[in-house]
Amino acid sequence: SIINDRCRTIEDGSELGPDILTRYLEYSKRNNVPMSNEELKDVVTNVLIAGRDATACLLTWSFYELSKRPDVIDKIISEVENVCTNGEDSDYSYDNVSKLQYTHAFVLEVLRLHPSVAIDHRRAINNDRLPAGTFVP
Repeated sequence: SIINDRCRTIEDGSELGPDILTRYLEYSKRNNVPMSNEELKDVVTNVLIAGRDATACLLTWSFYELSKRPDVIDKIISEVENVCTNGEDSDYSYDNVSKLQYTHAFVLEVLRLHPSVAIDHRRAINNDRLPAGTFVP
């Protein structure tokens, strides 16, 4: 399993990437706070599910907003064609996509108008510390 592979790599002292699983494993080792594979699996599952839901919400509201504004669709298409070109020479690399300023502004505006988590009422029952060391009263 991925968790077992990462655990062995951490034990060997090898460096891993900045993903959520690695952060939890490094925190666990650094602070001598053992975490079971089940706990690690739950953490990763929660992050994936939260990401999926937020992405679905963003896409839904984006299409809704675009349906009301054909002029915005035209501007986004034009920007993508200018930056990434089109046809055989298209280049949708990270570097090019990160240059899509109008599209980025559109996404930020959709997130502002329709946040995926408008209000979060969760509170810590007891004092706690996050894996990065942040204290939660």
